[in-house]
Amino acid sequence: MINKDNLIEEILKFINTKIADISSNNPLFDIIAKPYISKVITNNVSKLDKALSLIADDKGMVDADGLLTDMIDRLIVSKANTINGITIGEGSVKITIPFMNKAVVFDKDDFNELKTNIENYEKSK
Repeated sequence: MINKDNLIEEILKFINTKIADISSNNPLFDIIAKPYISKVITNNVSKLDKALSLIADDKGMVDADGLLTDMIDRLIVSKANTINGITIGEGSVKITIPFMNKAVVFDKDDFNELKTNIENYEKSK
């Protein structure tokens, strides 16, 4: 179990690290896509907070391990669906970047990495 606010912090850290990794190898991505994705993330943190609040216990704790395990399992077996430029299913989450004909893809390994980061955070506290 992890505090909801700490979970959000770990998710944001993970996403920003992935974006920085991609940006370091692709100047066009760094100039165009990184600011766009950063703005999308900033504008939607409150939605993540509200969603996690629905599953947090009375002490603000979330079973992140159970949640991520279930999400990864479902991501692998679900058919791909696209909503607002984001394709989810068949083992990945693909975010299409406007104007670039490129996409950022998070797969099962990325989500397992996030899960490990959260587990390590829990152990360090």
